[in-house]
Amino acid sequence: GGQTWTDPKDADSGLLTGSGEYHTAPMPVIIHDGHLWRSFEDAGGGKKWGIRYRAMMLSAPVDADLLKRESWRFSNYVSRNPEWMDGTFRAWLEGNAVVSPEGKMLDILRMHYTGQGGKAAIVQISDDGKTATFDPETGFIDFPGGAKKFVIRFDPQSKAYWALANPVAPIARLQKENAASIRNTLALMRSTDLKNWEVRCILLYHPDVAKHGFQYPDWQFDGNDMIAAIRTAYDDGLGGAHNAHDANFLTFHRFTDFRNLTVDDSVVDPATLQLPEPTKIETDSLSVEGHGFTVEKLQNKGQAFANRDYVWKQVPKSLQGWRYTQTSGGVKSQISVTAKKDGTIYVATSSTKKVMDAGGWRKEPNLTFGYTDSKNTQMKVLCRDMSANDTVELPQLNWGGTLLLIPPDKSK
Repeated sequence: GGQTWTDPKDADSGLLTGSGEYHTAPMPVIIHDGHLWRSFEDAGGGKKWGIRYRAMMLSAPVDADLLKRESWRFSNYVSRNPEWMDGTFRAWLEGNAVVSPEGKMLDILRMHYTGQGGKAAIVQISDDGKTATFDPETGFIDFPGGAKKFVIRFDPQSKAYWALANPVAPIARLQKENAASIRNTLALMRSTDLKNWEVRCILLYHPDVAKHGFQYPDWQFDGNDMIAAIRTAYDDGLGGAHNAHDANFLTFHRFTDFRNLTVDDSVVDPATLQLPEPTKIETDSLSVEGHGFTVEKLQNKGQAFANRDYVWKQVPKSLQGWRYTQTSGGVKSQISVTAKKDGTIYVATSSTKKVMDAGGWRKEPNLTFGYTDSKNTQMKVLCRDMSANDTVELPQLNWGGTLLLIPPDKSK
């Protein structure tokens, strides 16, 4: 009845292994072929988050004494390969036990990689539950929100698989780059084959990604409705959540008549979540395109960032008359620069190491200036050579981002 619980102290009382480290989250337990199935991760692959997790599956006969160790079958574990996906693959974890349309057991895992976060991984489980295998040629699928925890369940009524997940709206990328941390959108998703997923409806949304999140959704079918418990970061009148990840609520939701929900039923117009038309700037030597910036004059006492009253100071004489891409501090911009001819481009950033490590940037000696925040932050100037038709994305690695410095056109 949930009032008292046994003590797992040995192989006959619920201690299923005698050693090792493991990882999981609230994931489905399903019945298939007379067995209970539950995905897990072995955590013996080191000490670092993500890298240490190795996909595996547990199973036991439905009529077995589940407190006895001998009732359980453990598959082998499958380690991530850091070379998969051209070296962008970082981790898999929080797998779903799911039966495929062909009747095969699968482990479908959340996947962390340095791309857009819209991928999941499918690990194959043998019929006897003892062997787990993964084929990197076919095992990665497109799955909106796959960088965060999601739950998949099969619905016999619609003969489809359903999931709640946190896809990354294009406009959210202007606030944060790390897809695994963007949790401000909760979407209802559907698939008939577990490989191709459609976003049916946006159920919950807040435009801010820093302190708002609808994450770790666990849910069940309830007749024509879907009921869900969600780890929620939201306004509370006391300053809100520490951040989107560190939620301040556990909220209950009922999504009525979920099978018939469509994009038109979304709580926000999906069109507003797309990026607006990009800003485009042309000079005699450069084409600049992107989002989240305007072009302003670089000068002492000029406003430094669009969303702050900070102003520039100590701008060197050699940079007087230049322009720059003004951004909003703390908000991710996207700035792409294409060279029309061979030459050198210049940027300013308050953090140089990572920028200089990425693609040939070098520091310009004696070129610094600052702005009037509480720390009197200094901006250092970097440059890199570009050949005609080369394109570079300016890395936005810190609060101030990376600002393109645009010299006056020689033709003017």
